[in-house]
Amino acid sequence: MSGFVIRTVTPGFNLLQPRTYFATVLWVIFLGSPIFLYNVVKELWQEALKKVREKEVAQERLEKELLAAQLKNLQSQVNPHFFFNALNSIAALIAVNPRRAESMVEKLAGLFRYALDCNHTSSIRLAEELKIVEDYLAIEKVRFGDRMNYLIDAEPGVGELPVPPLLLQPLVENAVKHGISRTEADARVEVRVSSSRGKVTMVVENDGPAPPEQSRPGAMGIRNLQSRCQLLFGSRFQFSLSRLAGGKTRAELEIPLDSCPE
Repeated sequence: MSGFVIRTVTPGFNLLQPRTYFATVLWVIFLGSPIFLYNVVKELWQEALKKVREKEVAQERLEKELLAAQLKNLQSQVNPHFFFNALNSIAALIAVNPRRAESMVEKLAGLFRYALDCNHTSSIRLAEELKIVEDYLAIEKVRFGDRMNYLIDAEPGVGELPVPPLLLQPLVENAVKHGISRTEADARVEVRVSSSRGKVTMVVENDGPAPPEQSRPGAMGIRNLQSRCQLLFGSRFQFSLSRLAGGKTRAELEIPLDSCPE
């Protein structure tokens, strides 16, 4: 390219003459140096970008692994708490009604399988969570007898939505533990699930005394639930625990569907 430029600028140029030879060298250096430097800088820049991308990918992988470990740790804290309560319910029934206790053991086995499966998956169909909630409430109803009733109301089609496992169940367990079990009067647990505007709303209402403050040890399940949601959804979830008129307690959890793991 440099030779072409030189011949164009100076017609009749003879490279064999010493003077023209040195002139050619100077022209080559003058014209070629910027191109050479450009290529060197370009290559160095591309190499630097490649290293930055590799570092970002490694950092993202590390963050995902850390998040998965944190979630698994929090979820593992839910399972023993869950089963202790269920086992206590069955133990109270054995002396009174062995056949029903046997039926409840079968349901508990299903709950155990569900919990094991949850340790190996990031999402389940909401219908599966609703089924486990129904089995859990059936076990607790055997424990409390006629003074406990429950209702599960799910909006049509909501059962097919993907959600993280064991989000609804702790709310129901909290309602039984801190509401139903602390009153001698007839009590009721109501579970309602709906979906709108790209969000799933889970509501659990129960009769009985007010739940403990979140700072107390008894509220571990709620704190655990909020920690999991924080890791999964950041600031894009909403949770409230409130006291309603008529002696009811209402827990409401709203999560975004577009952030739920598939």
